[in-house]
Amino acid sequence: MRCLLSVTVLLGLAGCHGVSVNVDCRLSRNNTPWRFLDGPSYVIRGPDETTEASLAFQEFSDMWERVLREERPALKRVAIGQPAALTMTLVYNVYDLGTGVASYPVYGYRHFGYSSYHTGAYYRGSSYGFVGTQVETVHLGYARTLFVSAWVTDASRPAGQQVVWEGACDSAGHENSLKIIMPYLMIALGPYYGQATDRPERIRIERTDERVEQLRYSVVATTAPSP
Repeated sequence: MRCLLSVTVLLGLAGCHGVSVNVDCRLSRNNTPWRFLDGPSYVIRGPDETTEASLAFQEFSDMWERVLREERPALKRVAIGQPAALTMTLVYNVYDLGTGVASYPVYGYRHFGYSSYHTGAYYRGSSYGFVGTQVETVHLGYARTLFVSAWVTDASRPAGQQVVWEGACDSAGHENSLKIIMPYLMIALGPYYGQATDRPERIRIERTDERVEQLRYSVVATTAPSP
């Protein structure tokens, strides 16, 4: 049981102190449309109109706008339906990683007794050590993902789109609320906007990081109705 408790404690400490985010980005080999990454105008779209109409999408797209404002101040967001030099498709999901089986040794006292052949006396004793193996089912947590694709219209390309840049990030943990985890994902992905990564980068953001609360509550304050 000690091994399982150790794992649980470590996971708990990791969750309390920070969130680890994996970031993976790609940039078009064709550098001609790179200039569109600086806009000046862009629009944030969802994978479909139903998603775009949701309050969650409106909140998360506002978050992404604020992150981009720090990285590329010249970018100006326009409303859906308005002319834009660049389109960004924002996709997010939470996946249940399911369950796994954890086995660990169990230690305790083993009692024994024996009789002496010479004296005929019966002796009792005990020793501390391995007494067996215990198996338990454990929840593996959730994968929280964010994907942003920046593209321009090009009739010669599949779907009529020339993707200029795309960035993906994910984080595994026991929190399944995107409302809570989204600021971490966006803060990790934002600095890589317009860049390509040679390999996935692992970014750790402390839960006490002021940027997380600033991003979350700046959006809430902006979108909340006036009293």
